[in-house]
Amino acid sequence: MFFIQACRGDETDRGVDQRDGREQTGSPGCEQSDAGREDGRVRLPTQSDMICAYACLKGSVSLRNTKHGSWFIRDLTDVFSKHAKDTHVADMLVKVNARIKKREGHAPGTEYDRCKEMSEYSSTLCRDLYLFPGFPL
Repeated sequence: MFFIQACRGDETDRGVDQRDGREQTGSPGCEQSDAGREDGRVRLPTQSDMICAYACLKGSVSLRNTKHGSWFIRDLTDVFSKHAKDTHVADMLVKVNARIKKREGHAPGTEYDRCKEMSEYSSTLCRDLYLFPGFPL
């Protein structure tokens, strides 16, 4: 597991106003085939069974509260401390994303006033990952 609290660019996210309505997009078809095992050995992808979480999207800055610290680390530690006993890591990261989405910068007179941040994660996990199943923290 990798948790990265760092900017991934220099762009500030000014946010957008929400509009009512649904956008519908078609999903392209996908073909699937199983790779053959010619010599009986199982091959694994080089980067399997990993999960990486980032404080912000690529190209964006990560934000912090000058008194309380990084939005991402605060929400990450809060969610993990409350849910690690019974929730899969990827599901906890979805909860972190939901919290970060609600945040908005407050720094009147600066470029960070009303700025937004969106955390993200990528996963190549092949099974559910529980940190402390059944143990209260």
